[in-house]
Amino acid sequence: MKGIIGTDALAAGKMAGLQKTLGLLGCLLVLKACGNFNLPIKGILDYNLSLVPARSFDELRAAVNRAADGSVIALMDDLAAGESLVITGKALTLAAYEGSAALSRKDGFDGPLFVVENGGALTLGMAESGPLTLDGGGERGLTAGSALVRVEAGGALTLNTPAVLRNNHNADPTGLGGGLSVAGTCVIRGGTVRDNHSGYAGGGIAVETGGALVMEGGKIENNFALHGGGVAIQAGTFAMGGGTIAGNRSVNG
Repeated sequence: MKGIIGTDALAAGKMAGLQKTLGLLGCLLVLKACGNFNLPIKGILDYNLSLVPARSFDELRAAVNRAADGSVIALMDDLAAGESLVITGKALTLAAYEGSAALSRKDGFDGPLFVVENGGALTLGMAESGPLTLDGGGERGLTAGSALVRVEAGGALTLNTPAVLRNNHNADPTGLGGGLSVAGTCVIRGGTVRDNHSGYAGGGIAVETGGALVMEGGKIENNFALHGGGVAIQAGTFAMGGGTIAGNRSVNG
């Protein structure tokens, strides 16, 4: 596939030959690679690329556990999580299938929705997909004992534009992170972390010892904590090259 994605083939009028060789899917991918066409996630799934549908939480859990490295998991509907999903030993992407989709905390569950362990990588959202929301249920009066997503040492998280992490109330008085706790690496290219609370530090994001946060875009807004309403750095690093941090509040700065 790498040898046929250049623009020279299109400029030379060879689309007909590409159609015969690759079929419709191949042509769509060529156009996408040339920057002239955005293939929606629905189209990717319809053509059976490395994308796994999840219509229920059981299917989502099975997809996380069994999908191959590099797979995209398509959230087909709004789902409720009653346990943490653990990413380990592979890279996965979670995106909304069509329109928008949300993964929310189920009543009685107070753990993180995702844990990214050493050797695991999780990407939330794709430019080709609709809004993807992780919701902690704070507006429904639910409280948690952790951040919405926990990135452990050696784990990696990427947040893209359609993703929103919101409404998580980490009620642990020593808790780090309302939206995210990062002991590994986190790159924010887009998306929003908002309306989260932490009982101690990092209402939006807490960067723990050895963790690294890079913010290239996106928003961290309207979060609250005792220390560091937007971002709290415990003993990690934070590099900000873009994006917005605004409207966050804390008791002690």
